[in-house]
Amino acid sequence: MKKFAVFDIDGTLYRGNLTWDFFNALIQARLIPVSSMRELEQLYVAHDSRISDNAYSNYDKSLIDMFCDSLKSIDNLEEYRTIGHQVAEDSKNRLYRFTRDFLVKLKSQNRYLIAITNSVGAVAKPFAEALGFDEVIANNEIIDKSGRGIIDWTIYEAGRSKATLLQKSIKQNNLTTKDSYAFGDTMSDASMMYIVENPILFNPEKRLQQLSVIEGWTIVVERKNVIYELKQGKTTPKLNIT
Repeated sequence: MKKFAVFDIDGTLYRGNLTWDFFNALIQARLIPVSSMRELEQLYVAHDSRISDNAYSNYDKSLIDMFCDSLKSIDNLEEYRTIGHQVAEDSKNRLYRFTRDFLVKLKSQNRYLIAITNSVGAVAKPFAEALGFDEVIANNEIIDKSGRGIIDWTIYEAGRSKATLLQKSIKQNNLTTKDSYAFGDTMSDASMMYIVENPILFNPEKRLQQLSVIEGWTIVVERKNVIYELKQGKTTPKLNIT
């Protein structure tokens, strides 16, 4: 049985949000109306100004809802996919140092590397594949029977919790949880932490940080060119990657 590591992407590995970047690129290419961005401006300002603890999630949810609606009007899937690959190519080096270096080390150990993200597959898959992931689980577009249009997005399907997806991958690929790692930054990643031996919360949001106090999970914070480890008692993951 092979050892594995699982990574969230946005805010954990990538220093940004792939879906947001992809959405903006589609607007610039006029595949999505510019008016869609204008409708989100107030929510983005609230997020950018750190007005509340929920400002990020409010903007993210609204953008995803608008993205889902906009996808159904896209009739040029070839251009859509080309833009996804271009955004991935432009973004693949914009990484956090800690998780980037840990990823390289784990790959050198021949571990099975899994990326599980809520970003859309057209950008998340080429991004993660360029970094050497063996498996990329993202929110994929559901294409109509003609193959020319998008009719839905898998984010709305039941059973999409990250723990469920990870457990399915473990079973399908004959993986062992012994000495396994998980890296994440938001509450959507919390369910994965209960499955692995070495849960690592990277720059966690407030609710996840509060849960980590209860569970004793290790927190890593990267600020400028300094990396801080905060060990809280229950877990002692092997963080020395030099």
